[in-house]
Amino acid sequence: MAVPISGTIRQDYGKACVFMLPPFFCQPSCESSHWRSHHQQRKLEMLRFWRDGLERQLAAVTAAMTTLEGQIQRDHSDES
Repeated sequence: MAVPISGTIRQDYGKACVFMLPPFFCQPSCESSHWRSHHQQRKLEMLRFWRDGLERQLAAVTAAMTTLEGQIQRDHSDES
């Protein structure tokens, strides 16, 4: 659950509270390996989110191109 704390967002993962800030803001009590793993996982989730959006856009463009090609072929056959 995300809880706002004076301008930052805190994520609760089990017993640990992890602040959603870049690694250089990590508190001394944080284990660097835990933070690195968490940061890499969040980055992977973000990249997957971007990829999913791009796939949707690509599917829309592909469908528009297919429709336009069909219309062009139809127009050429009407002219003949």
